[in-house]
Amino acid sequence: MSLELRYTEHKDRYYLTSYMRHGFFEIFKNHDNRPLSERPEWLVNIINIAHIGGHFLEAVDPPPERILWFAVDSDFNLLDINIFGD
Repeated sequence: MSLELRYTEHKDRYYLTSYMRHGFFEIFKNHDNRPLSERPEWLVNIINIAHIGGHFLEAVDPPPERILWFAVDSDFNLLDINIFGD
Protein backbone atom coordinates (compact mmCIF):
# COMPACT_ATOMS: atom_id res chain seq x y z
CA MET A 1 0.00 0.00 0.00
CA SER A 2 1.24 3.48 -0.79
CA LEU A 3 0.17 6.73 0.75
CA GLU A 4 0.25 10.02 -1.16
CA LEU A 5 1.13 13.06 0.92
CA ARG A 6 1.00 16.81 0.40
CA TYR A 7 3.50 18.76 2.50
CA THR A 8 3.45 22.55 2.75
CA GLU A 9 5.33 25.14 4.77
CA HIS A 10 4.28 28.62 5.80
CA LYS A 11 6.63 30.70 7.95
CA ASP A 12 7.76 28.38 10.78
CA ARG A 13 4.86 25.89 10.47
CA TYR A 14 4.24 22.77 8.38
CA TYR A 15 1.09 21.02 7.19
CA LEU A 16 0.83 17.41 6.05
CA THR A 17 -2.24 15.93 4.39
CA SER A 18 -2.55 12.30 3.33
CA TYR A 19 -4.35 10.85 0.32
CA MET A 20 -4.94 7.24 -0.67
CA ARG A 21 -4.68 6.25 -4.32
CA HIS A 22 -8.41 5.49 -4.34
CA GLY A 23 -9.92 8.38 -2.43
CA PHE A 24 -9.15 10.71 0.39
CA PHE A 25 -8.03 9.38 3.76
CA GLU A 26 -6.74 11.65 6.53
CA ILE A 27 -4.41 10.07 9.05
CA PHE A 28 -2.21 13.05 9.85
CA LYS A 29 -4.58 15.30 11.77
CA ASN A 30 -1.82 15.72 14.34
CA HIS A 31 0.52 17.00 11.60
CA ASP A 32 -1.62 19.96 10.63
CA ASN A 33 -0.19 23.35 11.55
CA ARG A 34 2.76 22.15 13.60
CA PRO A 35 6.14 23.85 14.19
CA LEU A 36 8.88 22.84 11.76
CA SER A 37 10.94 21.76 14.75
CA GLU A 38 8.39 19.00 15.51
CA ARG A 39 8.67 17.19 12.17
CA PRO A 40 9.38 13.46 12.59
CA GLU A 41 12.77 12.19 11.41
CA TRP A 42 11.32 10.29 8.42
CA LEU A 43 9.70 13.51 7.19
CA VAL A 44 12.83 15.61 7.70
CA ASN A 45 14.79 13.08 5.61
CA ILE A 46 12.27 13.29 2.75
CA ILE A 47 12.21 17.10 2.90
CA ASN A 48 16.03 17.18 2.74
CA ILE A 49 16.00 14.92 -0.34
CA ALA A 50 13.36 17.12 -1.99
CA HIS A 51 15.31 20.28 -1.21
CA ILE A 52 18.59 18.92 -2.60
CA GLY A 53 16.82 17.56 -5.70
CA GLY A 54 14.83 20.75 -6.35
CA HIS A 55 11.47 18.95 -6.12
CA PHE A 56 9.45 21.63 -4.32
CA LEU A 57 6.69 23.26 -6.35
CA GLU A 58 6.84 27.02 -6.56
CA ALA A 59 3.80 28.73 -5.08
CA VAL A 60 2.39 31.21 -7.57
CA ASP A 61 0.52 33.15 -4.89
CA PRO A 62 1.87 32.20 -1.43
CA PRO A 63 1.16 31.13 1.24
CA PRO A 64 2.31 28.42 1.45
CA GLU A 65 5.90 29.12 0.53
CA ARG A 66 6.82 25.50 -0.28
CA ILE A 67 4.73 22.60 -1.58
CA LEU A 68 5.77 18.98 -2.06
CA TRP A 69 3.79 15.93 -3.17
CA PHE A 70 5.28 12.50 -2.48
CA ALA A 71 4.36 8.88 -1.73
CA VAL A 72 5.50 6.61 1.10
CA ASP A 73 4.93 2.99 2.05
CA SER A 74 3.34 1.85 5.32
CA ASP A 75 6.72 2.23 7.08
CA PHE A 76 7.10 5.82 5.76
CA ASN A 77 9.85 4.89 3.31
CA LEU A 78 9.91 7.22 0.32
CA LEU A 79 8.46 5.57 -2.80
CA ASP A 80 8.04 8.49 -5.18
CA ILE A 81 8.63 12.20 -5.13
CA ASN A 82 6.84 14.75 -7.29
CA ILE A 83 4.08 12.21 -7.97
CA PHE A 84 2.57 14.38 -10.71
CA GLY A 85 5.73 14.38 -12.82
CA ASP A 86 7.72 17.34 -14.10
